[in-house]
Amino acid sequence: MQLKTLLATTLLLFTQATCQQPLLTVGDFDGDGEVTGQDIAVVAQQVGDNIYRALYDRNADGTIDSTDVVITTNELGNMSTPLDQELAAAFHMSEFLLELGPLTAPEWSALGFLDAGILIGNQGRSATAPDGLAVLFGLALPGPDKLMGVVIDEDGYAVGIYYFEFVLPVDLLFKNDSGPPSEYDVATCQVGCDWWTKEVVEFVEPFPNYFSTDCEWWTAIGGLCVRQYNDSVQTPAFELYLTAYQCLVDSWARPEGTFDPGPASPVPPILWLNEVKLVTWLFKLNPNGVFAPFHPDVAVNATPYGDFGDRALMQYGQTPSQFFTDSINNDPCQ
Repeated sequence: MQLKTLLATTLLLFTQATCQQPLLTVGDFDGDGEVTGQDIAVVAQQVGDNIYRALYDRNADGTIDSTDVVITTNELGNMSTPLDQELAAAFHMSEFLLELGPLTAPEWSALGFLDAGILIGNQGRSATAPDGLAVLFGLALPGPDKLMGVVIDEDGYAVGIYYFEFVLPVDLLFKNDSGPPSEYDVATCQVGCDWWTKEVVEFVEPFPNYFSTDCEWWTAIGGLCVRQYNDSVQTPAFELYLTAYQCLVDSWARPEGTFDPGPASPVPPILWLNEVKLVTWLFKLNPNGVFAPFHPDVAVNATPYGDFGDRALMQYGQTPSQFFTDSINNDPCQ
């Protein structure tokens, strides 16, 4: 895939609606390769349901009604594409999220999701799923068959899912002892230590390819420092755009309160990582495309950078526009 850097000045283009399209090219809802009578029966069952399931919205008008049944009936016998089948599988894997209804960040966490608690304009809030945590802790391999994370809107509803893969030295995991380990002392590091002071590792193409399309928009997120606060619910805390040294060593020496303006004091870092992330808008149709990084109808009143702009990014002189310039990839289909 040819992926280009998206300039921050083009952000507006991705937050304005274009042409709404259904998730699938034909109504093969069970992903067996062909539109059959079973698919017609399933979409008919969705008519009048109080839960909107975007998979069955054949005319992409935001409702499931008799028109969708008619369209599917007219598609009887048509063959689906591999991408249709993969999207149907991803939808059914994660469909249970729709049954949960709106949930607060603590409620998502109580279900085993690590909710970042940060609402970003036109991107929503991210919560890592149990399968994603297994990948994060090195207990499972990433892949399209795993529900790795959920995208949540401003009202607490699931609007999509996401996948991620990491670019990080594996020995950086769980280095949260009572002080920075001696091997993290950059002054004594002799060989292979240049990554210590890099603001972001280089993300080298090709990016992962989970679906049968060249239109995946993988977002590169560099220098993410993960912690938990010493509060009653062990709130996760995230600091972006740091070098490994800043996250794992220099942060120990910071005065209390410089990491976050909140009342709780931070505990030692859990890990420092760099990741590539693919959002898939399965539950709220996105006119920019199912894999677009921005959704014009999600978190429309939130700042495009969440609360990163006046927090950790500014500590090291990085502006939000630089963060997006360096971390978001342009539409690979253009």
